[in-house]
Amino acid sequence: MRKADIILCLLLALLAAVGFFYKQNNQNGTMLNVKVNGQTVVNKPLAALPADLSIATSEGTIHLQCNANSVSVISAPCPDKLCQKQGAITYAGQAIVCVPCRAVITLSGTETNHDYDAVLQ
Repeated sequence: MRKADIILCLLLALLAAVGFFYKQNNQNGTMLNVKVNGQTVVNKPLAALPADLSIATSEGTIHLQCNANSVSVISAPCPDKLCQKQGAITYAGQAIVCVPCRAVITLSGTETNHDYDAVLQ
């Protein structure tokens, strides 16, 4: 390899790293939407929420853990705890659903996850 080839490879790697970190930190427009029994309970920017958020439902209280990049259910009154097992959601369009509590927790905004499973032609 020539010296110019090495410099080009290093520049491309640096550009890829900058793009990755920009994508990870550029989620300011993400909104948290929580609906219980079809009624909107929370509709706020993810960055403006407290670290622990409690949502009252007819079955009990759902406790959410929020940070600037993700939301997860840390405790819920439902018997099977599937909403807790779903893990954290990080991209617009993802959702956590707790059927016994009739709660839907979604993220919305301009960021979406573009990791496709398959492309058909």
